[in-house]
Amino acid sequence: MYRLFTLVVALLFMLTASAQSVELNDNVKALRTELNSMKTMVQHLEEYCQTLSDSITVLRSVLRQLSADVDSVNRRQFSLGEESKQKFSKVDTDIATTNNSLNQTSEKTSQSLRKHLVYGVGAFLLTLLIAFGSYFLLRRRMNHGSATIDSIRAAQEHLQEESVRLDERLLQLLEHQQQMASLSGVGTDNHSLALKVADEVVRIEMNLVRMDRGVKGYKQLSKAVERIKDNFQAQGYELVELLGKEYNDGMRLNADFVIDEELPEGTRIITSIIKPQVNYQGKMIQKATVTVSQNL
Repeated sequence: MYRLFTLVVALLFMLTASAQSVELNDNVKALRTELNSMKTMVQHLEEYCQTLSDSITVLRSVLRQLSADVDSVNRRQFSLGEESKQKFSKVDTDIATTNNSLNQTSEKTSQSLRKHLVYGVGAFLLTLLIAFGSYFLLRRRMNHGSATIDSIRAAQEHLQEESVRLDERLLQLLEHQQQMASLSGVGTDNHSLALKVADEVVRIEMNLVRMDRGVKGYKQLSKAVERIKDNFQAQGYELVELLGKEYNDGMRLNADFVIDEELPEGTRIITSIIKPQVNYQGKMIQKATVTVSQNL
C-alpha cells in the first residue's frame, strides 16, 4: 500500500515536472523570439547611430568651413574698411584741392566777366548807335528807292502800253496782208505769208501771257489775235495749241529743255512757244519749236 502511494506520488511528480518542462520550453522559445526581435532592434539602432555619427561628422566639417569663411569675410571686411578709410582720405584731399582750384577759377572768371561786361556794354552802345544811323540812312534810301521803283514801274507800264499798240498795229497790217493775199491768191503755194503771220501771232500771245491784264489795250490786242486765228482757220490753216501741254517723246517738234524744281517730280510741261506748229488742211507745214520745263 505504501509502495503504491509512493508510486502514485512519483508518477504525479513526474507528470508535474513534465508539464513544467513543457511550459518552460514554451517560455524559452518566447524569450528567444523576443531576444531575436530585440537584437534586430538593437541592430537598427546601431545603424541609425552610425548614420547620426556620419551626419555629425559632416556637420562638423561644414561648421569648420563656415568658421573659415566667416574668418575670411571678417578679414576682407577689415581690409575693405582700411581701403575705404584711405580712399575717403584721398577723396577729402581731392575735394579740398578742387574747391581751392574752383575758388581761384571763379575769382578769375568773375574778373574776366566784369571786364567783358564793360567791353560788351560799350560794344552794345556802339552797335546801337550804328544801327540807328544805318536805320535812318536805309529809311532815306528806301524812300528814294520807292520813288525810283515807282518810276521804273511807270516806265515799264508805259513800255507795255507802247508794245501793245505796236503789236496791235502789226496785227492790223498782217490782217490786211492776209485779206489782200486771199483776194489775189498770192502766197498760197509756199505758205510764206501764213507762216510769218503765225510766228508773229504766237510771239504776241507769249507776250500777253507774261503781261499784266490791266495794261491799257490788253483786251483789244487779245481780240485782234483771236480774229487773226479765226481768219487762219477760214483759210484752212491751224495753229496747234501746245502751251501748257504735257510733253512726251512721241511729239513731232523741236524742244529745248530747262530744269524747274518747282514742278512735280517726273513732270515735263511745254512752257514757251518759239515757233508754232502750223497745219494746212490737216497736214503739218511747220514743225514747232518749244521750251519744255521738266523736273526729272
